[in-house]
Amino acid sequence: NMADEMTEVLVVFQCKTCSVIVGDSVNLMHVNEERRTFTLKFVVNIIRSTVPIHAAAGGEDAGNTFHDLLCRQCKRILGKWYSATVPQFDAYRMAYTLHADDVAEYAVGADAPEDEWSMEGAVAVAQWKANMTHMRELSKRLAKVKIPSSFVHP
Repeated sequence: NMADEMTEVLVVFQCKTCSVIVGDSVNLMHVNEERRTFTLKFVVNIIRSTVPIHAAAGGEDAGNTFHDLLCRQCKRILGKWYSATVPQFDAYRMAYTLHADDVAEYAVGADAPEDEWSMEGAVAVAQWKANMTHMRELSKRLAKVKIPSSFVHP
């Protein structure tokens, strides 16, 4: 059903320890399944550590500078806020990158609770956004196509 496919997947993200809401999928920028992270442009109930961490060479964050992101309520570390990045991390800079293992998710409208989150919600949202962008690009391209008047019936 086309109407169902057009419905946005809405997911609420919560601290895994205390369940306080920390963000939602409306603000989702991207998902990295390999690193098990997702990046939001806006969050709530999250505080940024004051001391920047310069990642040592050799690790996955080598060359980056970041601040830990902590749950405002229980202080669990939920992710990272990158203040300076190497080129391949530019997409993460000045945004909130949360780790899937530290966050629980709730899909709005779901009729059963999720026991263990395996990133399906964030991935579904990312796919939905990519599909919508693709559909918009397609309709823009179609609008540019000029139909010869000989094909138009009077």
